[in-house]
Amino acid sequence: MARYRLRPSLTPQPGEGRNWVIADPMLSRAVRLGEADARLARALVAGGSVASLAKSAGLNQAETSARLTGLARLYLLDGRRSRDRIALQAEKTAFSQALGLGTADQPIEWPRGLDPPRHGCIGTGGCCGATFLGPLNEADVARVAGLAFAGGPQHRPGDVVLEQVTVAGRVHTGMRRDDSGRCVAQRTDRLCGVHADHGAPVKPMVCRQFPLRMYRSPRGVHVSLLLACDGYEQARDQGEPWPQREAEVRALLAEGASLPRVTLPLEWSAGLPVPEAAWWLLRDELYALEDTSDAWVWLAAVVRHVGLAVAEREAACQEGDDIVWRPACHGLDAFLQQPLAYLDFDAAAKHADALREAACSSLPGEAARLRNLARGLDFLRSGRSLRPGGGLVAEPAAKRHLIDIVANDLALQVALGQLDAGLGALTRRLVLAESIACALAADDHRDHVTGADTTRALHVVARSDAECSKLAILPQ
Repeated sequence: MARYRLRPSLTPQPGEGRNWVIADPMLSRAVRLGEADARLARALVAGGSVASLAKSAGLNQAETSARLTGLARLYLLDGRRSRDRIALQAEKTAFSQALGLGTADQPIEWPRGLDPPRHGCIGTGGCCGATFLGPLNEADVARVAGLAFAGGPQHRPGDVVLEQVTVAGRVHTGMRRDDSGRCVAQRTDRLCGVHADHGAPVKPMVCRQFPLRMYRSPRGVHVSLLLACDGYEQARDQGEPWPQREAEVRALLAEGASLPRVTLPLEWSAGLPVPEAAWWLLRDELYALEDTSDAWVWLAAVVRHVGLAVAEREAACQEGDDIVWRPACHGLDAFLQQPLAYLDFDAAAKHADALREAACSSLPGEAARLRNLARGLDFLRSGRSLRPGGGLVAEPAAKRHLIDIVANDLALQVALGQLDAGLGALTRRLVLAESIACALAADDHRDHVTGADTTRALHVVARSDAECSKLAILPQ
């Protein structure tokens, strides 16, 4: 019978109201617990079996087991999991110190894969009609606020060119959008008036950086793409080999390009830390599985490979049989084989209706995005797809675009966050991109999906993170 106890030197202390606090200097944090968790944590100071802990905390054994799992994920229980997490604090400290160094001379890791996603601007102007044209940094605001330029038909020299939005209590500044949802600097030829009248270096950093995404990790700067370009089908073929863009990327870094950082220690699942070396090794193994003919085949192989790695690591860290672990990617393999068997049809229909309702009060470009997202959910429920027996086929460019989703996101959205949760987000993106592309083809009375269809779908999905994260289309 397993005996559980709190890590030595940790003691719950009363906090505000009914909350309790555990000071954890070894991990440089303070953990706040609710009343039930605090009772269990106090019982864990002396330690005991699930039965004895349940009695001391006034809980039933099933709830005690669930709460023990939560405390284990927070590295509060004594065992290998918490010891490994404490040992990895050195990696976190070293990374924090390295962040004080300049980024312009850091190693650069380019998009990976056998035929990685590329991009060369072809001037479609689609990026000038985003949901929010920002955020602008302080230098952008100071440089752009007083500019005179030939913009769109609703803009006159001297008009206000900036707008502010509040997200999660924080105020962000962006380029103002006109009544159609387009940037006021976008001329009738869809090109940028700021760029034309003052040169590219004067444009806001977010405009110059699009569609590049860059993250900072202990291995340097990782580059990938935001797959939201209206002309991606042509822009991909126009893109230079990535190493040829090094001077451009380093110039952006030197000027203060947006550079989020990864959170260390890296985790394969919440509460399951791994050393950096193990992380990068696993990522290399995932790219070695690449299938250049089918995105679903590759993603399914990735999910299975990660599932085995997570299960092995979890077994090695297990504090006892009463700790119930369920990775966020649990069930994804089965979903990828038979998505309709796991789809919550009622929830998907409600989400589609809510998206259409939101579109009614949105700017034109935003409304089109929401309606396309809703149409994709409708089509997902129809059972028609690009899979065998699904009734539609993809042209080569369309297949390549879907593979680009996996190649692009494995390196960043997945491989620089929690791996199992990232796989869920990646699966959701791929499902919706295919469904939207298929819906566009069907609406045009075609049984084949073109690169133009997938380009439009990528544009919608890449700009819909907030809505996509809420869609109940994956197994829970």
